[in-house]
Order: sequence, then C-alpha cells, then structure tokens
Amino acid sequence: MRVRRGDIVSVDLGGPSDDDTRGGEIYKTRPAVVIQNDVGNKHSVTTIIAPISGGHTNYPFKDSHVQLDQIRTVDIEERIVDKYGTVSPSQMEEIEDAIRISLGL
Repeated sequence: MRVRRGDIVSVDLGGPSDDDTRGGEIYKTRPAVVIQNDVGNKHSVTTIIAPISGGHTNYPFKDSHVQLDQIRTVDIEERIVDKYGTVSPSQMEEIEDAIRISLGL
C-alpha cells in the first residue's frame, strides 16, 4: 500500500499482551494520520503516524483529535490495514503546528 503525508489510515497497533506494546502505549486497530514526509514514504517500508482519538465509529465524521503523545513508526505492510481518506490542507497545518509545540521545535 502506498501512503502519503496527511492520509488517514487504519493501523493495527497490536494488543495489550503483545510484546511491542508496553505501559501507557495505545493499542488496538484505530485510525491515524500519516505525518512522515512523502520522500520518506516513497523510499521506506515504514512511515510515521499519529493515532486519532475516537475509535472507528462514524469516522471520519466523528469529532476527534490527533494524539501527538503517541507518535509511532510503523511498518506499512504489516500495520496499515486500510485508508479512509486524507485530512484537508488546513487540518494538516493545524497538525504541523501542534507537532512543533508537542516536540518543542
């Protein structure tokens, strides 16, 4: 599957008993936004995602927020299950601003 920055995808983040999920890390299959740049997406088998709160119900129409405290690198073929769509340019700008604040950039 090919992903691009701003894509809204369904990501399998494992379960509570998986070896790759610890403590307060989120798990389950849930929506996420791809935040990695498209050069990286073109040349890598992994991408960087930020999960989206709110689960699957009525997504993408349900109010939700991007969980920037849970940013992860995931294998595209192993973890990304489906694509829902793409965030708008204005939504991506908001996410970028929030990333800068969250990471102190």
